[in-house]
Amino acid sequence: MPRSRILEPINNSTALVAVDTGRTWIVRLLRNCADSVEAAITADTSTVDPISVSAPSRRRYAGPSGTSQNDGTMNRPWSLAHAFALTGAFRGGDTLQLLPGIYKGVYRSRLAGSRGNPVVIIGPDTGRAVIDGGLSVDGPDAKYVAFEITSSDPQRQTGIPGSSPAGLSRTADAIAINAPRVSLLGMRIYDLGNALFAGLLAEDLVLEGNIVYNNGWMGPDRGHGHGFYLQNRSPSKKRVVGNVLFHQFSTGVKISGSSTAWLDNVEVNDNISFDNGEPVADRFGWSENIFHQGGIGRSGNLWFRRNLMVHSNDLAVSFKLNMGTTTAGNTLEFSENIVQGRASIGVWQNVMVRGNTFAMPFADALRGRPMVESHAPIAGPPFVVDWTRNRYVVKTRTAWPLSGFVNGRWRDLPFTEWVSSTGLDRNGAQLLPGEVSDVVRVIPLPSLPGRGFVAHWSTGTPGTFNVDIRSIVRNGQRFEIRHVFSLDGPPLVAGVFSGQTITLSARSPVPPDPVGMPLSRTRVRKPPAVYLVLAR
Repeated sequence: MPRSRILEPINNSTALVAVDTGRTWIVRLLRNCADSVEAAITADTSTVDPISVSAPSRRRYAGPSGTSQNDGTMNRPWSLAHAFALTGAFRGGDTLQLLPGIYKGVYRSRLAGSRGNPVVIIGPDTGRAVIDGGLSVDGPDAKYVAFEITSSDPQRQTGIPGSSPAGLSRTADAIAINAPRVSLLGMRIYDLGNALFAGLLAEDLVLEGNIVYNNGWMGPDRGHGHGFYLQNRSPSKKRVVGNVLFHQFSTGVKISGSSTAWLDNVEVNDNISFDNGEPVADRFGWSENIFHQGGIGRSGNLWFRRNLMVHSNDLAVSFKLNMGTTTAGNTLEFSENIVQGRASIGVWQNVMVRGNTFAMPFADALRGRPMVESHAPIAGPPFVVDWTRNRYVVKTRTAWPLSGFVNGRWRDLPFTEWVSSTGLDRNGAQLLPGEVSDVVRVIPLPSLPGRGFVAHWSTGTPGTFNVDIRSIVRNGQRFEIRHVFSLDGPPLVAGVFSGQTITLSARSPVPPDPVGMPLSRTRVRKPPAVYLVLAR
């Protein structure tokens, strides 16, 4: 074996030099992703001092027609069930790549890396890898990247109420995270039941860049099935960052449990969650796009930043944070979010509500159905420590957009009286829809370089908009752009990026139907336009 050493970067690449008798090989790094390295190897006659390096990361393969007798190479892949059970065959930094195709069944993955050096399970370079069934993640220190999990079972309705009706395979938590330091990155998660559950076992979970839609089923009592269902206890922190969630049969992001559940230390930032409850809205109405409930005395330290939460029917509750806790030291931060639809915030200590846009541009915010309900005694600390710079977009200037406890009693208030009675939002504003500019958000994904989302939100008639994607795609990279309603088929925009401004439609195409239960096509929808940007 040649002996090797790592040199300093050469022209923005790393040089790995291997020495054998009479010859030196320089390996120049051309591309380094989370899971792979491309390199060019050349001979060199210079002299170096030979030292040893650790063994390189390894890549193995699983395929729909793979078997346990194969050796895990690309031409002889393992079956997925066999690969997921080979705990001794993978170490931190190794990669299991899924070859294109459909993997039928409910799988259990025990693959584990080490702290700071996870094992990576990744989809194919081209084509689609689809698990049709479900996945239990039981190994720590693992990243699941860029493949699909769904269910093709067409049964979406039952006459049995409750969350676990007999005879409906879709009721189980289709993705269950039972291990610490797991990440789901750039996944496509759709047509499951409760799409993902992560409780106290899933310490330090990261959910980033996933597209989650059409999960759940309809019972006689309501729509069931959430996008992300989370519980957490410090010092663990769960991070829900840069995901797109729409059209679950129930809630988009749900942080919930009984009164004794731990619902602590969760960040929900830069997500786009809209029209959840849509598949059953004709019968049961819409569900919350982001929702918290339970954990009395064990709930706190929650951060919601820069999220876009939209209901096409803006009378429905889009964001709801239930009573929570009055325990000293707990924090609730709600900042720079856009909420179209109603919002409700319970009793907390250390509440910060800053720089948000609350909007009901199509329905009337009237007495009894205000835009924002604040259940805390809003006289100031220790409950509300900062409520400032918020905008309230209403259909008419005579709206009653705010409701809360003022001087010991519950009152519905117009904006000016809210300010004078509470002292809050002295630098806030009430605006009409025509006074609000369109909002374009570009969301790069730190864990997935070359991948991100673009979202457009408007209270007006959709047209086109321009967007700068330099924070996602580098000059010289090939890239593609697709609407999240149309992820398959040819891209809407493709080419080599040279810093140009991209023009996109603010009007969304027809959304995908849930398997076995088509959406209503009579209702007028006004969702945000959301696009996936992907460098190739």
